[in-house]
Amino acid sequence: MTALTSVAVFDLGGVLIDWNPRHLYRKLFEHEVDMEHFLANVCTTEWNLQQDAGRNFAEAGAALKREHPGYADMIDAWFERFDEMMAGPIARVIRKHRVRMMDQLIRSVEDKNLTRFMLTLR
Repeated sequence: MTALTSVAVFDLGGVLIDWNPRHLYRKLFEHEVDMEHFLANVCTTEWNLQQDAGRNFAEAGAALKREHPGYADMIDAWFERFDEMMAGPIARVIRKHRVRMMDQLIRSVEDKNLTRFMLTLR
């Protein structure tokens, strides 16, 4: 008989968690227009999708800093302060009763020592 490996997969960014780089970069840029320029031309959605697909963070950051050396600190912030891009649960998805259910699910996964994966692809 073959042993089964049990896993739990959670889809985070834009589904369960309000992930948006603007939550971080509004703190770092003085002007909204500069932030939008940065997100449209430097740390773009397409660039982020490469990391979601498995590209090494160090490699991605180094390549981008070679292309945009004036934004090196802002590029580093993408990785160093990534948690600040998350503003919490998406209210329309997780209502009060669902929060309780998710908490129970997460505890159950932890109690069973299941392998956990999180999807962040938007």
